[in-house]
Amino acid sequence: MNNTEQYRFAPNITNYPVAKMDFDEGDFVKERAIYGGTLGWTQQNADPITQAVLKELLRLQRFNDDIEPHAMRGYHPVIDTRVTMMINENFAPVDLMGEELEMYQAIAGWHCDGVPRKQHGCQPDLDKLGEPVKHYIFSLSSTDEQVSPTGLINTELALDIDVDKGMIWDQVNKQVQAAEKLNPSIHTKAADNEFTRFSRETIHCSNPSTVRGFRYFFRCSFYHMPAMNQFRANNNVYLVPKGW
Repeated sequence: MNNTEQYRFAPNITNYPVAKMDFDEGDFVKERAIYGGTLGWTQQNADPITQAVLKELLRLQRFNDDIEPHAMRGYHPVIDTRVTMMINENFAPVDLMGEELEMYQAIAGWHCDGVPRKQHGCQPDLDKLGEPVKHYIFSLSSTDEQVSPTGLINTELALDIDVDKGMIWDQVNKQVQAAEKLNPSIHTKAADNEFTRFSRETIHCSNPSTVRGFRYFFRCSFYHMPAMNQFRANNNVYLVPKGW
């Protein structure tokens, strides 16, 4: 049975530049990735890049103003970071069929972050999409040119989702790709060295690396799941057919 409903994805995006941070390639190499860190644990344990980024975030009045209203709804700040060595198209691998692949630091498909699920392993509950929950992201590149910017959809989209079909983000991704082909200007890219604050219903994705170098990524989400307070030993990269 078809159970298609229309859901509105209304982005809310604000950028907050900070003073330029200067770290060399060796700093990127030594920086440990964090998985699910609380503010306090991250302040006590993080390496220099994350310490510098977190210091700037805590100076940001908008972030401090966000803490209490999120806490009233049961959401707390959780920090994730990663550092990845990326390659550009001149070094792109190919798959077994000889198709050229692009490298992404994070999930390449269009999606939203932090949408609750009724239970672990279930699809996201889009009825919770419009809750006023925010995320902050920040990135740095080891090169003068940005390595792999996060893409965000800056225009409200009404998408038809069949919740019984499952694979909700796949349905979202295909419709956003079609919309972007008709109007590429709906896709904006987050800049390095500034915080991007966006709403839960802001659709976003990773972009493929265009230069060879290290990318540092920081995200502080107001989240409903318990914090983990862990360092990651490994980071994933995603290889996707070019032009998918």
